[in-house]
Amino acid sequence: MSAVRPRGPESQSPTAGGSDGEGRSPDITTGHRRHLSPNLITSLIVPPALAVILFLRHFGLVADVSAWLWLAVFGVISVMNAVFDALCGTKSGTWRLHARVAWHAAAVTTVIYLSGWGPVLVGAFTFVALEGVSHDGSRTWRVTALWSLAGVAVGQFLIWWGWVPSFLADPQAQALGLMGAFVLVFMIRMAGATMEEKENAEASMRASENRFRSLV
Repeated sequence: MSAVRPRGPESQSPTAGGSDGEGRSPDITTGHRRHLSPNLITSLIVPPALAVILFLRHFGLVADVSAWLWLAVFGVISVMNAVFDALCGTKSGTWRLHARVAWHAAAVTTVIYLSGWGPVLVGAFTFVALEGVSHDGSRTWRVTALWSLAGVAVGQFLIWWGWVPSFLADPQAQALGLMGAFVLVFMIRMAGATMEEKENAEASMRASENRFRSLV
């Protein structure tokens, strides 16, 4: 009979000893979770938004605009989102930044004011702010605020002249638009400040790591 050798640390299974067999510990932080990028969310939100608009239109809860017009609007938004993502991508530049943000603000303006509830839905511009700061950093909050306010101003002007539908009386629409714009600026600034704190924390961590490496 052969003697049974005791199991030592070198003969333990990877799961028992926490090693992969070559002396390396498994990376417990690495998982299979998939994180949705803001660009992907921007693309994924278009079909459900269209479905919701058409559903509400059926019950008369949004402006009586042709379903074909809605299909055309959301189709153009999907195509142009892809175009701007391809043109701008990860490249930096002032004009690229303004072009991306201006397009997203124009898309939001079109959808919310065409629904007849534009002044009530001004908060939708914060979606543009969150996408912008996640893509280009905290510096984009000023650009986002600029183009978002421009979108609100255009929408309110169109309501004033009666060129877009509105469920609200003109004085109510203008008052809500003004209050919404006021709150919107603070919400966009908050998004920028939050991202700025995150960037500063990451920069501080990188600086600490570099000092530690230099000491080693």
